[in-house]
Amino acid sequence: MQNGVVLLHGFLGGPESMLSVVESIRSPISLFTPALYGHAGFRESEPLLHFEDETCRLGCLIRRQFGSRPVHLVGYSLGGRLGLSLLIRDPALFHSATLISARRGLDTTIERELRQKADLHWAQRLRTEPLSEFLDAWEKQPIFSSMRHIDSERLRALREQRLKHDPEGLAQALVGLSLSRMPDYASDLAEVRIPVALVYGTFDEKFLELGQDLASRLPCGKTVVVEGSGHNLPFECPDAVASIIVEGMNHD
Repeated sequence: MQNGVVLLHGFLGGPESMLSVVESIRSPISLFTPALYGHAGFRESEPLLHFEDETCRLGCLIRRQFGSRPVHLVGYSLGGRLGLSLLIRDPALFHSATLISARRGLDTTIERELRQKADLHWAQRLRTEPLSEFLDAWEKQPIFSSMRHIDSERLRALREQRLKHDPEGLAQALVGLSLSRMPDYASDLAEVRIPVALVYGTFDEKFLELGQDLASRLPCGKTVVVEGSGHNLPFECPDAVASIIVEGMNHD
């Protein structure tokens, strides 16, 4: 039987955005790549009321796809946060996980208020500017600075993927799936008993620090560092990410 793998993309991504990683996985897999709320390919019309509503929706989709057979979970950035929520809220779905550039929720009210303000600002830009101008500003954030060495043809293909999204859908995703609306799972992490690999790039220093803290709270968590890379690991280093995923799903 092929390994079942669920792959959750990040903000501005989609089912096709980690194609390079999937193509580098040499093992036979049964892959499920649902579109996240607000992104191209998302077909449902129900409004998102809370971060955990998306967790519940994804859990139902995964169970419909694989039945009672536990699978390997992969999530990148926003998909990694949703993946962490799934591990806590619906643990029977998974036997192992690889979370890439992911973090847990915020600890204080002030942090939540600041993040909410920032996400509302970006959402407003999505609603008032051409999508290309929003992407110009988004991609210039320091967290993505390591991507500037990527060749122009690959960056152009990434931009074309991102331009397929509906700006209003992205705005709703930014607000509805905001880190400010993610529950504080600190007290729940000790109940996640499966192996979880937390993957970060060496240049993504803030997230690497957050990931090391997260790994220390998970009974079977470990941090994996990819040298010479930043936040968008699936795009920057697809072969390395694929190898880590294969190792994680074959942990037995």
